[in-house]
Amino acid sequence: MEYYEENIDPPTVYELVSQDVFKDNCGTLFCIIAFLPDIADDGKEGRNRYIELIQSLGERYKKQKWGWSWLPANVYPELEKILGVGGFGYPALVAMNKKKELYALYKGSFSEDGLRPFLNQLTYGRSLGNTYPLSVENIPELTTREPWDGEDAPEIHYEEEDLSDFKWDDEL
Repeated sequence: MEYYEENIDPPTVYELVSQDVFKDNCGTLFCIIAFLPDIADDGKEGRNRYIELIQSLGERYKKQKWGWSWLPANVYPELEKILGVGGFGYPALVAMNKKKELYALYKGSFSEDGLRPFLNQLTYGRSLGNTYPLSVENIPELTTREPWDGEDAPEIHYEEEDLSDFKWDDEL
């Protein structure tokens, strides 16, 4: 059994793009959800670094058979609100156990050194004082959306205004 556990394939890290992906990945399982910054904030390279980090953590903790997923910030604001994500910035990580109706919210450094102690505690059924009740019936139904295309955010072009005739209002 130990040989099997050492040699099992790492879990797939899914982009959370629909209710079906959420259900398959977090149904009654324990799952990890990473909320990543908007593509305009960190670009393609930044997003890929975060995804690679999540994949390497999935490999490290593969014996736990957790579900792993990620999504961009503010895509499902109702889900973020239920899980307390967003008030401290992105990236953010949530460990959710629908069966026990609990979730743990990680607010520290989004790096392997920062996340490992949090995930280690979870492997022993504990957390670092950041476990909250989860009202499963309040989890919103996730709408289907297009997955990330793997590209950077489109450039934003601003039209320049001619301000040569602009006069300041001295009464301000």
